[in-house]
Amino acid sequence: MSDMSHTQAGHCVGHSKVDKTAKNAIESTQGWISGDITYTEVRIRLVDQRSGLERVNAKSGLVEVLWGSEWRSVCDDYWTYEAANVVCRQLRFLGFGATPILRGFFNADEPERYWLDDVKCEGYESSLFDCPHRGWGVDNCGQTERAGVQCLNESDIDVRIADDGDIFYLSGAVELRMGNEWRSLCCNHWTSEDAKVACRELGHSAEGAITIEAKAENGTNYWFDHVNCDGDEENLSACTYLRSTECKKGVRAGVTCLAAPSSGAFEN
Repeated sequence: MSDMSHTQAGHCVGHSKVDKTAKNAIESTQGWISGDITYTEVRIRLVDQRSGLERVNAKSGLVEVLWGSEWRSVCDDYWTYEAANVVCRQLRFLGFGATPILRGFFNADEPERYWLDDVKCEGYESSLFDCPHRGWGVDNCGQTERAGVQCLNESDIDVRIADDGDIFYLSGAVELRMGNEWRSLCCNHWTSEDAKVACRELGHSAEGAITIEAKAENGTNYWFDHVNCDGDEENLSACTYLRSTECKKGVRAGVTCLAAPSSGAFEN
């Protein structure tokens, strides 16, 4: 374990974590009132990029919003990974690992109409309608600026450890598969709550889970630099993330897990 070290204050756990509950409890009413009319039915869906028809239970498509009685598009100005994560979470897919689709369009006889433009999400919002925007029906977008998303579900995610342990413990860098690609997690904001969830998902005991720093090799690629678990989740896919392909600290997040009692690893 020459390339591993226990986490100290100022390293992996040196930053305060975001309070998800507090953030999600903030309710925004921006845009819900137009003139003397208050709209109570606001929905979101994905539509096919070619036909414009709704894609029920599909993981990808262009985003449309129902406000009042009319479906309109969302403009892709300021459309980011954070906004895509919010949309996917709202559609009951995973709230991380989503990919934004830009410049979406489909052939239509009428000019495109948008409900939302300049949507600026932080990534923790429970609804796209909690994110700041220009105002309902206010936009400066053209026919080919429709925003879309590519979402993930649990079958698209897997976790493994670059193992440096033995039969009594598992220790190493945490690696996450999204789609067909394995990448590391950055050590920034990596805490004992995150380590507990990683160990639990891997079939080891969550009790006694320890965060460690794992040395990054040349060319190491990262998915996220901010994992935010409460500690009682069954898997890392239930936690929230901030997406980043960079890691300023240059250290991978890792864990040391004790073998689960049921594994028989402690038997003589």
